[in-house]
Amino acid sequence: MAAQPRYYPVPRHPGLHFDYNPAYQVVAVHHPAYTAPNTLIELPAIDKDGAGRHGIDYDLIHTACSIISCNRFDGWFEPVDDRTHRVTADKEGTSILLAGAYYFVLPDSVGTA
Repeated sequence: MAAQPRYYPVPRHPGLHFDYNPAYQVVAVHHPAYTAPNTLIELPAIDKDGAGRHGIDYDLIHTACSIISCNRFDGWFEPVDDRTHRVTADKEGTSILLAGAYYFVLPDSVGTA
């Protein structure tokens, strides 16, 4: 008689423990030269700041976007609805990028060196 495969129960996803609603708690990053909905990366906003607002660790999303952009770590974020405002990390490195839509902008893409 052949051995039967071992049965393993389906594991619970850790996301079930978060206060997460994907309808509005997502950080979506877009390419500034392409029209929507051209998304570079979209991650769930499972972190919270001191005011209880959802977002994602700034360094995590910045590193992910930098790797996607051919290892260019000199980029920054701009909200899709306000291209005049740069969003950067605080000096202690403890900030989060709040849920919303952003462009990941590189110096070459805005005509500056």
